[in-house]
Amino acid sequence: MAISKLLNRYPFIKKILRLKAAFLVFLCRGFKIKKSTSASIAIISLHKLGDAVFSIPAIKSIEAYYQKKIFLICYPETSPIYKLALSKIDIIELPHDNFFWGGRIAKSAVRKLLNELNPEIIFDITGMITSASIIFNSSAKEIIGTNEIYYKPMYTQFVPLRTKTHLMDISLDVIRNIIPLQDDEKLKEFPVEVTGEGYILIHPFAGWSAKEWGLYKFIELAKKLVVNNECVIVSPNNNIPQKVKDENKQFGLKFLGCNNVEELIKVIKGCKFFIGNDSGPVHIASLLGKPTFTIFGPTNPLHHLPYGSHHHFIQKKIHCSPSGDEKYCFTNAGRDGCPSFECMHQLSVEEVYNKVEVILSKLIIQHQ
Repeated sequence: MAISKLLNRYPFIKKILRLKAAFLVFLCRGFKIKKSTSASIAIISLHKLGDAVFSIPAIKSIEAYYQKKIFLICYPETSPIYKLALSKIDIIELPHDNFFWGGRIAKSAVRKLLNELNPEIIFDITGMITSASIIFNSSAKEIIGTNEIYYKPMYTQFVPLRTKTHLMDISLDVIRNIIPLQDDEKLKEFPVEVTGEGYILIHPFAGWSAKEWGLYKFIELAKKLVVNNECVIVSPNNNIPQKVKDENKQFGLKFLGCNNVEELIKVIKGCKFFIGNDSGPVHIASLLGKPTFTIFGPTNPLHHLPYGSHHHFIQKKIHCSPSGDEKYCFTNAGRDGCPSFECMHQLSVEEVYNKVEVILSKLIIQHQ
């Protein structure tokens, strides 16, 4: 049973753990707080690709408000994303082997690194046990962040972790009471460039299989689109069998493989329109100013779709689709096992193609 579910089921355990956590933090941190000589800021953002993009508005707001030396601590795979948008911030990469217990708990070397940076203020916009394991004995004067309630004693300013909101709001919640945010909606939207140059780029994979519409459906969609557009299918190297590539080159389709995020970014930069599942590459495309089209299934577009009028989606709504403030369907977006994956199976190539064609027509008019 997940720890959050266990604590919700047995509230008295939550109270005991919170008291113990407060005492532990007092012992580990209470006598270590000192005046920082560096007057710097450390931001802990240990996210996957899409969530890294969602955290950028909050990080930019911190940078603009404080005008201080800022260190951003992230995973190596998200470093290229942050470098795109945050040219003045020092980025520190933490490889995954710096963590144990399935990547949840930081090793002592990570805490040592943070203390050597000696930041005056720490912003934790990760909101997980992973970041809590880094900050619990920090000597920073202020630790501001969001997390689950039982990590509250570790923060000088704590924001309860919201799960029933757009993922971009989770990072912004951390700074709302500190930094004036005059226009939330504008802040969340990345500028989009509509152009007639480039290719339609399709990325048919996602973080887990339940969010994937299916490689062969994407190929059939590409066959329809390639009649009037150059069409490229991009994927991690070796994800698409060579036989499949060879069979479909006769239709004018192009296939590109990427070894890393840097190569993916380069390919996205050359496109005019991006199509994919609810996944990190869609959000990288939005950051790069590309119009996007996302195929949703077991996740809620209200929580995950990029902001702005140039980002569109389709979802086959069935009885178990997430709605309202639900982030995922009842199977935890398929990760806990879905009996049929009907939301993806029932969505036809024709339905997707018809909607994409309407969007492309509008983009052509806008470009002219």
